[in-house]
Amino acid sequence: MDSLTTPDATSPKSPSPAPSQTDAIKSTKAKGKGGRSTRAATTPTKDSRINSQKKVTTAFRKRQASEFIEEEEDLDEILDDVDDVVTESEYESLKKKTNKRKRTVNDRSASSSPAPAGRQTKAASAKKSKHRLKNPQKKAAAETLTPASAKGKEKKMATTPTSFDPRLVANLAAMYPDTYWDHFAGDDDNQETMINSINEEHPLHLVDGVTIRDDGHITGMILSPDGTMLVTFCNLGIAKIWDVETFELMHSLNDEKEENIDEFYVGRFTPDMTKIAVAGKLKDPRRWSEEDEDNHILPCPVKIFDIVTGEVIERLENHEEEILCIKAVTFKGENYFVSTSQDGYINKWKMDDEWGKLAEHTRLEDGVTCMAFTVGFLPNTGNKYLIAACDENIRLFDFETAKLVQTFEGIYTSYCDCVKVVRCLDYPAPPATWADVTEEVYDDDEKAMFTYLISRGVEELDAEDFTISSKPNSVTLHKLTYPKSKGGKFELETVKRFMHEEYRSNSWLIKITSNGRYIAAPTYDGSIIMFNMKTGSVGAILRDHQEIEIRDVLFHPFRKLFFSCGDDGTVKVYGQCTAVETAKPEKQLSAEPDQEDPDAGDMEIDVTDI
Repeated sequence: MDSLTTPDATSPKSPSPAPSQTDAIKSTKAKGKGGRSTRAATTPTKDSRINSQKKVTTAFRKRQASEFIEEEEDLDEILDDVDDVVTESEYESLKKKTNKRKRTVNDRSASSSPAPAGRQTKAASAKKSKHRLKNPQKKAAAETLTPASAKGKEKKMATTPTSFDPRLVANLAAMYPDTYWDHFAGDDDNQETMINSINEEHPLHLVDGVTIRDDGHITGMILSPDGTMLVTFCNLGIAKIWDVETFELMHSLNDEKEENIDEFYVGRFTPDMTKIAVAGKLKDPRRWSEEDEDNHILPCPVKIFDIVTGEVIERLENHEEEILCIKAVTFKGENYFVSTSQDGYINKWKMDDEWGKLAEHTRLEDGVTCMAFTVGFLPNTGNKYLIAACDENIRLFDFETAKLVQTFEGIYTSYCDCVKVVRCLDYPAPPATWADVTEEVYDDDEKAMFTYLISRGVEELDAEDFTISSKPNSVTLHKLTYPKSKGGKFELETVKRFMHEEYRSNSWLIKITSNGRYIAAPTYDGSIIMFNMKTGSVGAILRDHQEIEIRDVLFHPFRKLFFSCGDDGTVKVYGQCTAVETAKPEKQLSAEPDQEDPDAGDMEIDVTDI
């Protein structure tokens, strides 16, 4: 669960675990079950951020090179353009791959929508601007059948175009109502509610005596559905389960039978908390990649662990590169995991009733995405529509048909690596149900169904030192309005853009979160900026990590707790005392703040408000 961002979209409401589940995990730890990694620990340094940014830039420019290769035929002309990006031998390899994609694009051209008048196609635009980074050298979509090693039956994509039908979606939403946002930011003095205000009057502080750390980078974390357990994912191939009440280590999960090198980035509990799906990167210990300056990457599986025994009970295999996000969703009463990857694909895995065995696999693809980052499901659609951060865009998919519905382009200049559906407590609320949106009021914008999104991204880097972004980093609050009639288009507008001089976050694979009133935005140099969603001011800046990337942040859904983790191998746990406990003598101020503004203590900053 991710505060007031959409949690895993299970419907009906996820069942509560048996009271003995946590005890069972603790018992397993006491018996010594669950292996420990034998890999050497790594020491994070500031150089890791610079190296990461260099890899980002190299990836951008190779995508640019593939654009030229796709459009040009003259080898000498191409190599003149990209001689600092690819060698002649690399060019030949890239050309083989891009020719595959060209054949696929040509095959699809008859069914593709033409570019609107007055707009350039991606290829034409790329030829005119060498720094417009677009399509990767992707495998032909026609050749993306499930490998022989994949389990379960792959279901091919639907061939009929997807169009939005408000009545169909309304019926689906009524049959399968959302379970999002069961918990809200509550009273500042109530310790059994989510954090509400973050400012000078309501500061966050590190919880005394808490030590949560690992020997490698902690690249992600999740809370259990009941909020009692925190799971951290480490690049040494370990998932650790921590008791949120005592902050003690309960259990460690790693695949003892894996012969290759595991790195864990992301994971997701099943609703009954008996299993957890974990994924990241899998590398060959016997092969080295000069391009990646790392061990050769292998096809990366999602591994489903039994969290009591610590054993892997299922492998979901169809990704060629790192897996960057996992969600669990129930659609029309059936269970699915959804995963995204650096290979550019989104996979949906239909599971059995117990979430332990794969029944069917389907790939969501659009033929052009290079990297697929995070995904979330749109409220009031019965989980039929999925929003995804892909390359520098936000894309909308029909989850049922596995078809691309719409693309919102150019959200950031290089990558949009995180998008989440959120509830904004200080903005007009969307209609609660489709019953509030009828045909008679489709033309009334105030009555249209909509939701809010937050996103962050990476801007193009300065080619000189690979550390300076071409424009300031920002976090964006969007409003996504649903179509008012059958066959209509979704509309995405920018509500507010948040920037600050200390918000330096030009490194990919960093997540943001929200409690409905604040956006927690990590930086690449160890800080977390707390943006007030209503005013654009900064309520706090947390500086307790080492000066390298913070990867993930979470608000606890019903306790005054906030978590952050990063490449320094630690999780910082912040608490918030009641107003009585933090009462201080009144300060003498030259001007009294507006007493009606609960965030009058926030620091004011410049913000773009559209």
